[in-house]
Amino acid sequence: MEFGSDFHIIDNLPQGTSLLELLATEVNLYADGRQPIECILQHEKIQRLWVPSYHCHDSLAGLHRKGYELNYYNFTPGEDLEKAISSIPIEQGDAVMVINHFGLSGKPEISDRDFILIEDHSHDLISDWSRTSDADWCFASLRKTLPIADGGILWSPRRKALPAPPQATLPATENSERRYEAMRLKARYLKGWNVQKEDYLKIFRETEERFDSLPISAISQAGKEIISALDIRGWYQAKKENWDILRKSISSSKRCKVIEAQNIGGTPFSLILLFDNTELRDRVRAALIENNVFPAILWSIPDNVNRQSEDFGRNMLSIHCDGRYNSDHIKRLAMIINTILSNDTNN
Repeated sequence: MEFGSDFHIIDNLPQGTSLLELLATEVNLYADGRQPIECILQHEKIQRLWVPSYHCHDSLAGLHRKGYELNYYNFTPGEDLEKAISSIPIEQGDAVMVINHFGLSGKPEISDRDFILIEDHSHDLISDWSRTSDADWCFASLRKTLPIADGGILWSPRRKALPAPPQATLPATENSERRYEAMRLKARYLKGWNVQKEDYLKIFRETEERFDSLPISAISQAGKEIISALDIRGWYQAKKENWDILRKSISSSKRCKVIEAQNIGGTPFSLILLFDNTELRDRVRAALIENNVFPAILWSIPDNVNRQSEDFGRNMLSIHCDGRYNSDHIKRLAMIINTILSNDTNN
């Protein structure tokens, strides 16, 4: 049994009300979650985009290379988002991106805005915030929370005209096909077949790197079929129940705390552990990996962006608890985490 890392092919996914049915609005479906951002910037002729200091900087590197002006405003999870936004020196033509970090945030109250508001709902696609948003634009990476190889989505709560729908391209199609092959190999590996772990990890790494250079493209046919049939409420509810079990089983301490949900109308992306220093975080991470638990680091923040954001990124771990796992799996995961934490954080 392993926990975390990229999704594998999952048999017998729950069928029911899909994400597209739940959103009940016009959407564009892209090959990747970063592509909607570029399309918004082009479509709205945005001069400058403000993004929170705490975000996945790698995901926007392509926009930097293409010459888009990206500025940071100081915001780290747990801080006052409304206050952070009010401090931005907005100019005409600017846009501001806000993120529902880890699916733990509540909807911010932003009134009388004089900028284009863009929201990133990658960590919780169906929160109360995403479904009652009044932003100009909402987007998300679909593959962060759904068992698909590719996918990004764009919609406008204000019913603005969407950019032209993306079309299939050969580079994106080939990338998704290779990524689905990696997912199939991982599924076989987890079932005990004669598959070497490095075989699928190599494909995951290579295809992840290629997302950054893909042309604007449509989601793969396989990805569209999965999200059109998947019971999105059921899939998210399974994760919420798993998160509740994990959260109740793990106690915060002076040296490691669990980041609590501010948003009662949503589903946490994962269990977020925040340690009081990087050395401790790295020791716990290494011990988890030895026990086949593969936590994520979200994210590595470049130096000289914002000290609080840098520290959060250096000291956090993200523990996956999604619908791949049942309650027995999660109880086992909690036991592993508690054993490691009790052995290390009390030293």
